[in-house]
Amino acid sequence: MTAGVSGNLYLNAAGVALGSLPASVSGEVVLDLDANNDGQFVGGKLRELFTKQPGGALSAAMNDVALGVNGVVELGYNVGGIDLSLPAGSATLVYRPGVLALRGGHDNMFAGTPLEKWAPKNQAVEIQGYVIWSGTGGPKWNASASIENRVTGALAGGKTTFTLDGASITARNENWVDLRIASASVVASATLGYDWTNRQFFVHADLAASFQVGWAGFDLHGSMAASVDMRMDSRGRVQFRGDATLTGGVTFPLLGTKNVSVRAGVDNSGFTLDVPFTDKDIRVNF
Repeated sequence: MTAGVSGNLYLNAAGVALGSLPASVSGEVVLDLDANNDGQFVGGKLRELFTKQPGGALSAAMNDVALGVNGVVELGYNVGGIDLSLPAGSATLVYRPGVLALRGGHDNMFAGTPLEKWAPKNQAVEIQGYVIWSGTGGPKWNASASIENRVTGALAGGKTTFTLDGASITARNENWVDLRIASASVVASATLGYDWTNRQFFVHADLAASFQVGWAGFDLHGSMAASVDMRMDSRGRVQFRGDATLTGGVTFPLLGTKNVSVRAGVDNSGFTLDVPFTDKDIRVNF
């Protein structure tokens, strides 16, 4: 059974359409046929519930039903007469009037499609998201898809995640390698969106990287963290800010560890650099 939904009908489905929703399901389905608790099952429109025919009858059915699915969910749209669909794989789906939530995973999202031969092997794909269209302020939604690449022996790997919501889109990429005596990782992300509170378009990016090499008491390590934020207000004025920190160190047997750190920052007014091994800063005004 799917957590969060209780109902009065349980069935095993195989490729059953969910009304006008862009999804079909196979697996365990729990249905509440009187979601509004008015004593009438799906407004008397049970047959319309499992069709994709548009109209008021179907809307009435979907407004009086809640369901939960544990199984396989197929997502798709028909665009210009071309049916585009991808399997969400092993998935959990919850629907209530005004709310649709989904989480699923698949080892090969392109299996059975023309792209299957070019799809990377040794990867896992996960999709999750929700849409809430009840209440005030318009629909609220969030969706993310991540692709994790696996390397034999777990010596290296990577993961790319795309996240969309009502105001922004974010891309995040992680890569790592671990060779026991040496390791490294890089994480980069970028977000493009709109800040409704301050009424500004913005771009924000982050980068973090680190490495470490060590054996027999010797250790060399370093890391970097950087971020950039750029905003444009309704009058076309651009504000930007960026900063970066570099840290590194070395450890020798019997001699201990020596570390050094450098920080730099930039904004609309100028550039600042912290001088290593001193308490002084270099400042250049624009």
